[in-house]
Amino acid sequence: MAYEKLQEWKIILDKNANELDDIQLKIRNEFLKADEIIPTLSTTSQQHQDAIYTSYLINIIDSEQIQFVLNGLLT
Repeated sequence: MAYEKLQEWKIILDKNANELDDIQLKIRNEFLKADEIIPTLSTTSQQHQDAIYTSYLINIIDSEQIQFVLNGLLT
């Protein structure tokens, strides 16, 4: 489902503005506005002296799920 939504957004961004309906045009404009804002954001993370940073493994049981994700990323 997420892959389909990303594909939909990519199609919207690839089209000319005059080919889009009002909703698609709004989505396109929001992405373009974000593209202007992103470079101004800080890329350094804020660290707090009392914070605890951890990582953990994600247990993926079903190999079909892995294949589904990889196929979505590679197409």
